[in-house]
Amino acid sequence: MKAAAAVAAAAAATAGCAAGFYLVNNPATCTKCPVGSYCPGGIATKSVIYSCNWASNDTTVGLTTKAERSTSRAACVNKPGYKHVPSTVGKPSAALCGPNTYAPGFNKQKACTPCQSGLKTDPSVGGLQINATVCKVPPGWFYTGTAAVRCPKEYRGGYAVSTAATKCDSCPVGSTTKHSNSTLLTDCKVLKPGRFWLNSNTQMQKPEPTTSICLQNSWCPGAIPPGHYFSAAANTTVKCANGDAANPNGFYQPNWVQYTGVATTCTACGAGILSADLESLNIFRPSDDGSTTWSPAETLLVPMTSDSCYIRRGQGWCWLLAPMSASPSTWPSPATPTTTAQTAPTRAS
Repeated sequence: MKAAAAVAAAAAATAGCAAGFYLVNNPATCTKCPVGSYCPGGIATKSVIYSCNWASNDTTVGLTTKAERSTSRAACVNKPGYKHVPSTVGKPSAALCGPNTYAPGFNKQKACTPCQSGLKTDPSVGGLQINATVCKVPPGWFYTGTAAVRCPKEYRGGYAVSTAATKCDSCPVGSTTKHSNSTLLTDCKVLKPGRFWLNSNTQMQKPEPTTSICLQNSWCPGAIPPGHYFSAAANTTVKCANGDAANPNGFYQPNWVQYTGVATTCTACGAGILSADLESLNIFRPSDDGSTTWSPAETLLVPMTSDSCYIRRGQGWCWLLAPMSASPSTWPSPATPTTTAQTAPTRAS
């Protein structure tokens, strides 16, 4: 009986296989079509197996099927890490997902899914990009809970999963970075205003403090303080000139200016306008590093803004305007203010 059944099965296989199967000879047997292939079935000459990798190269190596016993090329879908490239002539292909994208596969996905806002794939890591876990927080960025954003004048190195990159690393006390999204401790090479390096050879050795607050009655190359300018000739900072009767031109300077070794200037109040030392600039103890509450800072008065500019008795403000434009739709801006002598008004008797 068993021999008769085997003969009958072989005879049936010789006649062909059902869709999803292919014919194997010696002995003639119908075998299930495996994953990654399709089998149309039919008469013996058509009961063959076809690979989804029909081109036998990189353009189709990313194609497969979801299950066994597929019956046509239409069942070929993209593998994880690939996108599906459809064809108008029935010959689909696949392409690897590019940087900062991924694809779960098995769904004829025409475009890889981009990483969440600000996240990126690590170019040093090989392998297929099959899900969102390949999307990492890039160096110089941190994760807020909804997106990756640049480190603000701090640093963070390496690619990391979002839960391990929720904050950036602070620079050593008194230093900062030149730009946002810095990636290395050695990027912390910009002095904050009013600080100086304790040792330029070890200035990057965290966690030891590497800077100190500028000593009282001194200036530091970290920055030029408000009310001052840097004189390259004298190689020092100089307070903005107030002007006097012989040279009635006063100046002011409102900002901390980064020291570069190049001469800086103060802003002129205007022709014939003087300035006075009216605005406060704090000077701290040499030992005050900002981590402890100390006694109030000593105050130095300097010409910091245009509020320090004034005119003398017998003068009034006068704006010099350029000639009016020929076009009625445009108007000139006021020029630098100047002064002019005024006659004192006669008091009514």
